[in-house]
Amino acid sequence: MIIDLQKMVAEYALPIRAVLHVGAHHGQEDELYQQLGVRPIYVEANPEVFTVLTENLPERECFNVAISDHIGTTEFHVTSFDQSSSILPLKKHKEIYPDIVEKKLIQVPCTTIDELTKDLDVPIDLLNMDIQGAELMALHGATRTLGDVKCIMTEVNRAELYEGCGMIGDLDQFLNPFGFRRVVSDFKYHKSWGDAFYVRSEFVKSRSILGTMKKVLGLERHSA
Repeated sequence: MIIDLQKMVAEYALPIRAVLHVGAHHGQEDELYQQLGVRPIYVEANPEVFTVLTENLPERECFNVAISDHIGTTEFHVTSFDQSSSILPLKKHKEIYPDIVEKKLIQVPCTTIDELTKDLDVPIDLLNMDIQGAELMALHGATRTLGDVKCIMTEVNRAELYEGCGMIGDLDQFLNPFGFRRVVSDFKYHKSWGDAFYVRSEFVKSRSILGTMKKVLGLERHSA
C-alpha cells in the first residue's frame, strides 16, 4: 500500500473491527492488520497465488474467488508479474510496463462482495481493494456491504491501464451517494495509477470538529 493505513485509521478515529482485503496476493498486510487489532478476511482470485496465501496464513479466513459485479464465472488474465493479473485485459499497461505480458487466460469463479459477506458473523468496517482496474465493478456488487463500511483503501487509475477499468473520478461519483469522501490519493510510483483512501463523511466531520477544538484550546492555553 502506498498510503499509510495505520495513520489514516488513527487520524480519523475509525472504529475498525474487520477488514475485507480483495486482491490479497500473499497476505503481505497481515502484520499491519494485527497491529491494528482487526480481523482480516482475504480474497484472492489467482489459484496459484491463493495456494501461497493459505500456506503463509493457514489460520486466516481466505476465499479463492474473483470479485466482480455478478455471481458465476469470469475470465482471469494471468500475467508474468502476478500482481498485475486481473479479470480485465491489459491495455495501456502494455505501453507503460512492456516487460509485463499476459501468460494465460483461465476461467475462475466470481462473486460479489455482498454475496461473499452476507453470511459473515462480523460487519466489514474496512474494504481494501487491489484488483487491477476492477474496483468499480466490485463496488457495484457491494451496495449492501457499503452500509457498514467506515473506510475504503483502493487502487485507483487515471488512465485505462486495463480495458474498461474505472477511473478515479468514477469511484468518487459512485461512492459519494453512499456517504464517502476521498480524503487522500497518492500516485507515488506512476502518474497513471496509485492508491486512494475514502472515509465516511461523519468521520471526516468529526475530525474537522476535533481539529477546531484543539486549535481553540491551543489558543486559550497560549492566551493564559
